[in-house]
Amino acid sequence: LPARAAVALQRALSGLRLWTLPVAVLAVLRIALVDRFPPTHALVNDVYLHVSYFGLFVVGAALARGPAPWPRFDAVRWISLALALAAWLLMIAAPALREAIGAGGVRLLARTGFAAMQWCAVLAALGFAHRHWNHDFAWRRTLTEAVFPVYVVHQSLLIGLAVALAPLALRPSGEGPWLVLAT
Repeated sequence: LPARAAVALQRALSGLRLWTLPVAVLAVLRIALVDRFPPTHALVNDVYLHVSYFGLFVVGAALARGPAPWPRFDAVRWISLALALAAWLLMIAAPALREAIGAGGVRLLARTGFAAMQWCAVLAALGFAHRHWNHDFAWRRTLTEAVFPVYVVHQSLLIGLAVALAPLALRPSGEGPWLVLAT
């Protein structure tokens, strides 16, 4: 059953639907849930993030069970990266459009842009990883063992830095590069 579901999911994510379907689902989740259940990053009772991340986990697990999707991700890595960057720029530009599209339009545009950036960045990362890291090398065992500890340190640094920068009320275009460089 999982293998058949994976094949069906890969078929459903063919062509342009590789981008549009996941972005639409993530955008609907963000639009519908983020105001009602704001992210808390708590282990329990973080409805919006748990729904979003669990959904992405299920998609990833299903894709991994079927025929290897990695060559396809590799083939679309540059397009996905360009779309992720365009979506990030859309998120940054959205507040400047307040007069033209209203506060609700800005919120809708920014949340849809976030969903597009989220999914397209994942596709780009998977494609570039498949292209450049899908081979054995001397450090692979060490790096494999280091993934979880590095993730824990990275997450702790990211949250600590985000909390430290919060009083500055920086725009995403100002705060984002600092967070990326520091973590």
